[in-house]
Amino acid sequence: MAGRIYNNYTNSTLEIIHEDPYRLSVDIDGISFTKADQIAQQFGFASDSPGRIRGAIFQSLYDLTYATGNTYVELKPLVTETLKLLESNRNEAIDPQLVADQLIKLAEEDKIKSDDNKVYSRTFFNAEWNIAENLYRLLKSGNSDLPNNDALLDKLLIKAEDQLGIDYDSEQKRAIKDAIKSPVFLLTGGPGTGKTTIINGIVAVYALLNDIDLDIGKYDKDNPFPILLAAPTGRAAKRMAESTGLPASTIHRMLGINAHDDKLPEDIQELEGALLIVDETSMVDTLIMDLLLNSIPSHMQVIFVGDRNQLPSVQPGQVFSDLLVSDTLPKKELTKIYRQGEGSSIINLAHSIKNGELPADFTKAQSDRAFIPCEAGQLTSAVEQVIKAALNKGNSKDDIQVLAPMYRGNAGINRLNTILQELLNPAKPRQKEVIFNEQIFRIGDRVLHLVNDPENN
Repeated sequence: MAGRIYNNYTNSTLEIIHEDPYRLSVDIDGISFTKADQIAQQFGFASDSPGRIRGAIFQSLYDLTYATGNTYVELKPLVTETLKLLESNRNEAIDPQLVADQLIKLAEEDKIKSDDNKVYSRTFFNAEWNIAENLYRLLKSGNSDLPNNDALLDKLLIKAEDQLGIDYDSEQKRAIKDAIKSPVFLLTGGPGTGKTTIINGIVAVYALLNDIDLDIGKYDKDNPFPILLAAPTGRAAKRMAESTGLPASTIHRMLGINAHDDKLPEDIQELEGALLIVDETSMVDTLIMDLLLNSIPSHMQVIFVGDRNQLPSVQPGQVFSDLLVSDTLPKKELTKIYRQGEGSSIINLAHSIKNGELPADFTKAQSDRAFIPCEAGQLTSAVEQVIKAALNKGNSKDDIQVLAPMYRGNAGINRLNTILQELLNPAKPRQKEVIFNEQIFRIGDRVLHLVNDPENN
């Protein structure tokens, strides 16, 4: 940690720590306000000192944005959280007006941004502004040679269908043609609606239209492949590569970003190519989207693909959902379900629930699902019986997963974890285990890590 502090401040390290130790919690990942406050106390900083209040404001702004997933915080919760942090750390009352005064000064110094009652960190405010500016740039200064001839695209679609062995319906054809004709395009749809099939169609038609050879072996560093495929995660990129037969990478790798670096780079090299397709865009956060759009030259076409109802990015921001709501960019939402296993009812059920509906046959046993009504006190027994039956049928324990909406009670996660552990990973002689918070952890248990605590590694 000391090395990271010195690398950030170099020869000014001691001066900064003595003058404003709260800067550590703002500038250095892994140092919280609480840690900086302990240092400040040793230097005699009063509980109501301006530097301490500012440090608490920045920490609360950070905590609330990451807790809510929003890029801003409403003013009242920010003041409440700041006061709570200040008073809990030293057990001394703080005048709320002092917090209000520092918020005004921080805004005047352009260290935070405000919009009505919303307070932004300068980083997220600027990122959102840059995203809007760059999308406008791409939309208005895009390639003037984009096709606008449906008859030509229809002919190319027939060729693409022959190549891919696919018969596209009218909705899919419309999506492919609209994407090909747009400098920036949004494609959204739930599971099974054919997004991947349409990506293949877009690539095939685009290659035919621009006389691009899809044989990757014919390209090198001096003559790069003009179609870029990317996704926010390695798994999504791999799936994209497998479904298209073309190289795909994570967004981080495409931009040359080291995912383990503490901070994102300020400048990114401009991408080379003519068409960029980004899959699973709902998982792309605000800061990465900002960098990505900064790297896209004005002549490059961009297609963002994703599911508006999928969980948003881990980091603050729901860029893809906001873009769809904005009605500014050309878009297409797919609603018809294509991908479904023979006799499967799960995708239809998922779409019904998403629309706030329960099908009439919800409680009727199906080949791939069953509904078992039971009281809370019966649930653990029911889960135990289902798992035992699954194991007896030869299913692997790795194919079993249990989701629950609460932690406490007979039907809660804590109780279920104990039962699942005895069923799937019972105690064995000489097996290592530890007890933490009255819960036993054994080698071989599945553990879901919920919170990062960098100060304790």
